[in-house]
Amino acid sequence: MEMGLTERELRLKNDMEYELGTFNIVDPNALTDPLLRETPLMEVNITSDPLNYSKLLIKMGADPNIIHEQLGSALHYAVANENPDTTRYLLSVGANPFVKDGDGETPYDLAMRNGHIIEADILKNHMIRKIQNKQLRRMTRKRAKTMKRLATAKSMLRESNSTFGNPISHMDYDTMSYLMSKYLM
Repeated sequence: MEMGLTERELRLKNDMEYELGTFNIVDPNALTDPLLRETPLMEVNITSDPLNYSKLLIKMGADPNIIHEQLGSALHYAVANENPDTTRYLLSVGANPFVKDGDGETPYDLAMRNGHIIEADILKNHMIRKIQNKQLRRMTRKRAKTMKRLATAKSMLRESNSTFGNPISHMDYDTMSYLMSKYLM
């Protein structure tokens, strides 16, 4: 078996190579035509079965983020050829929805300009989730630092054997209360 592919995948690979007019794709990141400078993952979007061909190429090691200087990435190709399932799949395997083509357009911009509403909606939702996840990670780090400060302040209160006459213990308690209300509530 070639590259750990099953019998079904080998047949699919042969069909893909026939449709693309290329023979024996060994490196899925290699350019199929040096003049066009496209990878197989970009070109499969104009075939009869772009989703399964894309899955096969990703399994073979294709990088969904290779960029053509003018035409963009495989995601641009999927959007331009109205392949919503391939668009979803490429995003699920790590295709960058923020990359721009030679005209400075992201796949979302391309979808909106061409009136491909389904693809635009898929991209918009994915981009929003990516931004929210990044913000959440940032907030989680900030919250972890705050929790560490609170734990330190609390341990200092216990160790100091505080009394009401000790202004430092009240200051730590006030600081701790402020931090709790600001960052944890």
